[in-house]
Amino acid sequence: NYLLINREKYDVIISEPSNPWMAGTAHLFTVEFYRQVAEHLAADGIFCQWIQGYGILPDDVRMVVNSVHTVFPHITLWTPITGDFLIIASPQPIRFPLDRIQETLDRSPQIRKDLALFDLEKSGGLLSLFLLGEKDVRHYVRDADLNTDRHLLLEFSTPKSLYDETVALVLQSIKDHRTEPLPPVETLGVPINRNPESLVQIGIGYLHKGMVGEAREKIEQVLALDAHHAPALVGLGRCEIASGQLLKALKQLEEAVDKAPAS
Repeated sequence: NYLLINREKYDVIISEPSNPWMAGTAHLFTVEFYRQVAEHLAADGIFCQWIQGYGILPDDVRMVVNSVHTVFPHITLWTPITGDFLIIASPQPIRFPLDRIQETLDRSPQIRKDLALFDLEKSGGLLSLFLLGEKDVRHYVRDADLNTDRHLLLEFSTPKSLYDETVALVLQSIKDHRTEPLPPVETLGVPINRNPESLVQIGIGYLHKGMVGEAREKIEQVLALDAHHAPALVGLGRCEIASGQLLKALKQLEEAVDKAPAS
C-alpha cells in the first residue's frame, strides 16, 4: 500500500516479509509487487529481497528468484547465514566497490561490530556471502515458474514443505549452477585474486558458515602468495579443527607461531 500511494524514488529498497507460507505474504513475492518496487527505485538503485531456504522446496526458491528476475535484468544471489538467502537486484549491472565499502566500514563502528559476529573484519570478507552471479542466475531460473497476483502459486506450494528439512537441498540446487566464485569487484588496489588480506577474509567467512573445503582453498591461495601470512596460517589451523583433525591443527598453529612470532 505504501508504494501505491508514494511517488518517491529510493536508492535502496529492502523487502523482508514473513515466510511465504503465511496467509497473504505470498503477494509480496509476486511479479506485480516487484514492478511496483522498480517504479520507486532510482536508476542505479539496489533492491534486496530476503527468502528463506528452510521449509521450502528448491523449485519454490527458483520461482521467487525468477519472479524478481522478470522485472530486474541484473541479479546476484547471496547467503548471509546458512538457511537464508538475499536476492540483490538492480536495473543496472551490479559491481562490488570494495574500497568504498571499506571506507564505510572504517567510519561505522556499529557495522564493524555486527560483521564481527560473522568473523568478518574487512570488506573483502563480505565476498564470502556470494553465491551466484548474473550469468549463473539466468541458468538457475531457466524454466522456473512465476508467482503472480493472478496465479499465486507460492501461497499454495510452500505450506506443503513447511515441516521438511530443505536447507541442504536448496543450497545444493543453487551450487549446481555456480561457475563464478566471486562477483565483479571494483578496487583501486591489488586485484582481489592477488590480495592476501581479502582472500583470507573470504576464507574465514566460508569457515564461519561451515564451508571448510572452500575456506581451505582460499587460505591456501593466500599461503601460495605469502607463506608467512599469519592470519592465513591460523586460518588453516582452524580448518583442521573444523575437520576434526586436532593433531594437524596443533601442528599448523605451532607453525604459525614459528613463522610469524611477532603477529
